[in-house]
Amino acid sequence: NVNPKDLKEIEADYVVADNGPIFTQESITQILEADLVIVPVQTEALDLQQTTSFLETAKALGCSDKIKLVLIHGGQNTQMYKSLRPFIEEIAEKFEVEIISEMRKSQAVSKANLQNLTVFQIQSPKQVRDEFKDLFRGVAKCLH
Repeated sequence: NVNPKDLKEIEADYVVADNGPIFTQESITQILEADLVIVPVQTEALDLQQTTSFLETAKALGCSDKIKLVLIHGGQNTQMYKSLRPFIEEIAEKFEVEIISEMRKSQAVSKANLQNLTVFQIQSPKQVRDEFKDLFRGVAKCLH
């Protein structure tokens, strides 16, 4: 976590912000200064509403071109995923943002966060590690 006021002081090739679909003064500063903004979107109706509002605000700020979505779901065979995936694609198309990765909800992520470790350090299931590798590849592709 970096204080948004310090973002201009960082000597880095890229600044990537991992931001949920909400706006605060701090997150606005981070988004404006970041090269890439990763927004996790869960397959839940409330999250889709918040993401839509977030994307509308980002568009008004003129920074929607740097926003990428990561779809978080309970599984591709769940009814929630099947019914909400088309809406998420429609939102992405409407705001001209890309879904760069999909990840299943996992207790391994919560466990890693609680221990202040990565999913790789806690030896999480292979599927979780592979999904994070796909996410990293998606981020790298966006930055090059």
